[in-house]
Amino acid sequence: MVLEEIKTNWIIRHPSLALALGFIYSLLGYILANMFFIDKQVSIAMLFITTLLVVPTMIIALGDQMKHEATQHENFFQSHRSIFLGYIYMFVGAFMGYMVLGIFADQYILKIFEYQLDFLKKQEGLSLQVLNQFFENRPAPQLESVLSILQHNLSVVLVCFIISLFVGAGGVFLVLLNASVFSSFAIVMVKYLTETLQQAALVIGIFSLHVIPEAGAFMVAAIAGGILSKAVIAEKWGTANFNKVVKDAGKLLAFSCVLIILAGFIEVYITTNLFYYFFPIL
Repeated sequence: MVLEEIKTNWIIRHPSLALALGFIYSLLGYILANMFFIDKQVSIAMLFITTLLVVPTMIIALGDQMKHEATQHENFFQSHRSIFLGYIYMFVGAFMGYMVLGIFADQYILKIFEYQLDFLKKQEGLSLQVLNQFFENRPAPQLESVLSILQHNLSVVLVCFIISLFVGAGGVFLVLLNASVFSSFAIVMVKYLTETLQQAALVIGIFSLHVIPEAGAFMVAAIAGGILSKAVIAEKWGTANFNKVVKDAGKLLAFSCVLIILAGFIEVYITTNLFYYFFPIL
């Protein structure tokens, strides 16, 4: 419990330290999963283990944040700055951890990201064959593509909010899942498109243009549900403090939807065209 309190204070006072926490926990999750689970279970077991490591800290942080915003009258974004940055840095840290696993354990990538790659293939329809067809045919960006992405991502936002509402920091699992899926897809793109370190950095940079607001949206939704969950338990319904937290949770959920819409348009109209421009011939 003492260690959890220390880590919570780190996140509140210095949110950037959550980056190191996410990085270390993602690697530790893989190491423990690799020790105690068979090959086909490692890719999903590492997510559950990392979630178990992260959730206690985030539950305390969400509770502290709820108490803070119920009693303070700061600017809306200022009052949520620490917890939001804590989540975003933790996502970036986990993303970096999974990227390191994929790059330095090249021959084991199918084992490490088996679930994630299967998810991309079955749920998103992404495979090497699809990538080949995409870069050969180079379809023009269309509004229908944006709407399809928004339909899927808005449903994920809703799931993040609902899970966090009922399980407190339960949305952490979905945040980590998205970090692992994004990193596995980035690794596939790097291996498919690049031959040099500069090209790999370019691919990750282009990819990040829409991933950052998209991942941010999922985290904001998780924070909104987590804060509201704490308010339901700790505050009396109908009081001024409770109503303030509910109002702020609603604003956060609306903000996450705005980020998702922004990310959808960036992915279709900017990210796609940048890939076409920088990688004209494969």
